[in-house]
This record gives sequence, structure tokens and C-alpha cells, in this order.
Amino acid sequence: MLAQAFKAAQEIGLRIIFPPSVYGIWNFLIVLRNLGLSFDIGVTTAAARKIAIENGNENLSKASQYFYNAFILNIVAKILAIIPILIYVYFANESDITGTIMIVVLTSVSLMLIIIGATDTYAVAYQALQKHEKFGFLLAFFWAIFLTISILLGYLYGINGLLVAPVIAYLIYFTLLDVRLRSIFKVRGWLDWNITRKLIYFGVPLKIVDYPMLFLMHADTLIVSLFFDLKTLAIYATAKLFFMQLSQIPGWIQNVFVMNLANNLRSETELKRINNDFFNLLLFNYLFLIPLLLVTAAIASKTLIHLFLESYVESLEYVLLLMTAIYFCPQVIAIRNYWILNKKLLKLGVTNAIALTIFFVLIVVGYAFSLSLKMIAGAYIIAFFSSSVLVIVWVGKTIWGYKKLLLLMLAIFLSLGAHIYYASEISVNFASTNLEFSDILGFFKQAIIFIPLVMFGLIYLYFNPRLESSR
Repeated sequence: MLAQAFKAAQEIGLRIIFPPSVYGIWNFLIVLRNLGLSFDIGVTTAAARKIAIENGNENLSKASQYFYNAFILNIVAKILAIIPILIYVYFANESDITGTIMIVVLTSVSLMLIIIGATDTYAVAYQALQKHEKFGFLLAFFWAIFLTISILLGYLYGINGLLVAPVIAYLIYFTLLDVRLRSIFKVRGWLDWNITRKLIYFGVPLKIVDYPMLFLMHADTLIVSLFFDLKTLAIYATAKLFFMQLSQIPGWIQNVFVMNLANNLRSETELKRINNDFFNLLLFNYLFLIPLLLVTAAIASKTLIHLFLESYVESLEYVLLLMTAIYFCPQVIAIRNYWILNKKLLKLGVTNAIALTIFFVLIVVGYAFSLSLKMIAGAYIIAFFSSSVLVIVWVGKTIWGYKKLLLLMLAIFLSLGAHIYYASEISVNFASTNLEFSDILGFFKQAIIFIPLVMFGLIYLYFNPRLESSR
């Protein structure tokens, strides 16, 4: 939560300093970074599974070998990921970016990818070893450093200073992760062909089937950067900012359960407990946490943009629409990890391919009828919806049975319906260029639609096995 607060402060602070036409250059760098991050061979996911299993077997020596081999492979993968970035930049028509600035952008994003390749491996090691408190502290400290450096360099040296800031921040982050992890287990080793082969054999098929979803996560901003100018990209990215911040919160909570699941795959008793806890957690998310986040984000985004980001006020037109994606994004639908941990990759591949296909079909149709930002956001949400429903039904009927599955689906669609009603009721005042106290009060009053859902969730969790803490 603290890390999210620092990250949100950074996003808002930078937008106060830079107008959309300039900040769009930073958003373009983020688009390139996300494009590069989507190209890897899946070794971090494979390593997370292997490290968690070996940790459960109390074999830290073997876990450290998986870590080191994944560390080397991931850096190599990120170096290779620079190639598709260069190809994209060659075909992209970003005439607003001068040659010198583009060189700085490409240099910065290339260095970022290599360092992120290292830090990602460390991050999954902390989580697989269930060192969540240590990792949470380091992550929060990183975002505090990133916030300070980016604001300072951006203010003093303009866009050039901002473009250099992430490289410095990620280098500090890597150093901190390395020092703390050394106190847990050995972080250096040697390349072992057998271990490398296991990581690649599991990671590459997983990444092939999961790539459509990884690409889809950032496909909307990629499309915006292709067909619109930098200012429009900054406006859309500002609207998406609130959805991305929201989705991290339930995602982090569920990640604890995923790692606990990986550590107890061979314990039937523990697995049943985790399955039950996971179901209760999803109910809690959809009936209480997500509605609370949506109402809070609606009020916060309206207030923050009008008070501090007047040049980004156009983004309010898309905020409520994009926040709908929180119901169906992969961070929230962590149940898909059951397939990953049990190597049922074909089913995962099918659902991901369907989602990405639907997105591009809708984009093509939208392009034929004059593509707009709302069309892109709508395609983004519908693609997530198609995938998540298939995943929940496919996995849920196996681990919970049809009775619990129907109850969960009912909770999801009731909560979604309440959000749609809430968004439609406040949309006119929300997107207006004025900020009145009566508007904020109205947002609170309309939130009454969520109260029956909260009561239903509390009653169910009271009369059923309660959500146990994940050890």
C-alpha cells in the first residue's frame, strides 16, 4: 500500500510539472518499456514455482541454483527484447519527438529493461520464499527513491532529467534487493544445464501461451501511441493510471495466496484450506474491496485532477470506463495460477488467445468506423471479460464445485452491475470541467447501491468458514 502511495504521488507530481504535450514523451517511454517487458522466455515465472517448491522442501541450496540460472537467463532475454522496441520505433510515427530526445528515450528504456530483468528475478525470489514483509519494505523504499529522483531531475533538467531518473532509481533498487537477499540464501552460483533446461522447458511454453495476455495488458496504450499524438497518449495514460493503481491492491493480496499454494501443492489438507480461503477472498474482493476502491478512486480522481492537473481534465471522460476493467484483469483473476502451477498451459493459452483476438477484432472494427479512445478502452475491457469468465468457470468448477462457482459468478455480476449503475449516475458531474462540493457529496450518496452487496458478503462470510490468514 505504501509503495502504491509513492507511485501515485510520483505520477501526480510529474503531471503537475509537465503538460500533456511534454509528458507524452514519458508515456511513450513507458509504452516502449511495457512492449519490451512482454518479450521474455518465462523464466521468472518458472523460477518462482521452482523456488517455492524447493523452499517448501527446505532445500534452499537447490532454490538458490534456480534463482541464479533464472537471473542470467532473464537478463539475456531483456537484452534481446530491445530488438522489437527498435522495430516498433522505426514504424511508429512520433514526429513530436526530436532525434536527440528519441536517442535518450531508447538508451534509457534499454538500460531499464536490463536492470528490470535482474530486479524481477529478485522480486519473485522474495515472494517465493514468502519474505513478503522484507520485499514490501524494499519496494516501498524503491518507489520513495524513484519519486524523489524523478521529481527532482524532472524539475531541474526537464524531460531529459526525467528520462534518466528511472535508470538511477532501478540501479539503487537492484543493489538493495541484492544486499538483503544475501542474508537469506546464496545469490551467486553457476549455470547448470539441467536447471536451465527445466526453467526453459517450463517457462517458454508458459510464455508462449501467456504472451497474448501479457501483450493485452498494455495493448491499448500501444494502439493509442500508434494512432494518436503524444498529448492524447498522455490524456489516456492519465485515465488508465487510476485503474492500474486500483488493480495492484487486490492483486498483491492474492499473490500471497498464490505463493502459499505453490508451497503446499503436495499437501492435500493445506490445499483444501487454501482453495476455501481463495474462494472467500474473491467474494471479499468483489463484494467489499473492489466497490470500496471504485468509489474512493472516483472521488480521488475527480478531486486530484481538478485541483492539481487541470491540463489533464479531458482524462475524466475515460476514468470510470477504464476502472471497469478491475473486475476482469489478470491481477484480480489470480485463480488462473492454478493452471500455471499444475502445468495446464493449453487451457491458459486458449483463454488468452481468445481475449487478444477479440481485442484486435474490435480495434479493426473501430478503425473502420473512426477509432476513438472510448472504442479502445471498450475493446480492452471486453477482451478481459471474455478471458476471465472462461478462467473462473473452467478452474472454479474443478476446485470449488458448481454451487460455489455459481455463487461467485452471482457476486461478480451483481457487483459489476452496481458499478455500471453507479458510473452512469455520476458520469455527467464526474466528466464536467467544474468541481463542486455537491458533486463529491453526490458521489457518496450514489455509493449506497453497493451497501446490499457488502451486507450479503458479510453475512455469507459470517455463517461460513472464515478467511484464514495465509501462513
